[in-house]
This record gives sequence, structure tokens and C-alpha cells, in this order.
Amino acid sequence: DGGEAVLQSRCIDETGYRQPTRQELVEVRGTNSYYHYNAIQSWQIDKEGNVRNVQV
Repeated sequence: DGGEAVLQSRCIDETGYRQPTRQELVEVRGTNSYYHYNAIQSWQIDKEGNVRNVQV
């Protein structure tokens, strides 16, 4: 419809490890964990088609 949207990318490897949500990662590592940040990535697309990384 041309409105804003948030896309998310999640990975599951061959061992069954599921990439955590941001909240799951914060619960385990706290809010200052940027090294090897492997939570699900979220991308916001606005009405003009601009894309930016966002935390959901």
C-alpha cells in the first residue's frame, strides 16, 4: 500500500540454533553488548523508500 514497514531477518543454523530477538539477547547479555551482536536485524522502510536499521 506504499506505507511504512519494518522487515526482519532471522537465521536458524544446521544445529537448530535460532537467532535471538533483541529482548532475548538483552536478557542474557545486558544493554551494553555490541561485540558479536547477533540479534535479529530489523529494517524500517519509510513511504519514500528510505531504509534504516532500527531496534524493535
